[in-house]
Amino acid sequence: MQKYLVPTIWALAGCLLSAVIIGLVGLFGIQISGALAGAQYDVDNAVVAVATPRIPFVRYTAVAVICFLAIALSVGARKVLARPSSIAVQWGMVAGGAAMIVWAMLLRGAVLESGQGSGPLPGVSGWVLYGGGSSASHLLLVVLLAIAVMGLRDAQLRTTNGSAGAGAV
Repeated sequence: MQKYLVPTIWALAGCLLSAVIIGLVGLFGIQISGALAGAQYDVDNAVVAVATPRIPFVRYTAVAVICFLAIALSVGARKVLARPSSIAVQWGMVAGGAAMIVWAMLLRGAVLESGQGSGPLPGVSGWVLYGGGSSASHLLLVVLLAIAVMGLRDAQLRTTNGSAGAGAV
């Protein structure tokens, strides 16, 4: 039981990390859409000011940096953690990201059915809706999935080569 505890904790950490990343992408996505339309949103997604529309370069850059850091952490896990833990954190990030995207799709359906007005949903629901619906999140999930598959494949090859070489004299 002990040998499964540490990878399980890393998998949960990966899920949480990917949920935070997609939430941040959503928060910045709301800020970006507001700036492009001339609105300024607070953290609860309420309009607090009206300004001239502008291109939010800093927020676009922040989304790119957040996605890059997620990829770097996923790749770095292979270098820093033991093999079971690195595989667990990578697949945890994939599972968490997929869950957030599915949650966003369900929220989108509920919003469409309710006929809710325009503008982002308040709080975390808005972040999930924007983050899970963002193409940056979808691309990030595909890249994280590729990294996780390569990590699992690498682990299988090492196990196969290690067991074949162990019997050789």
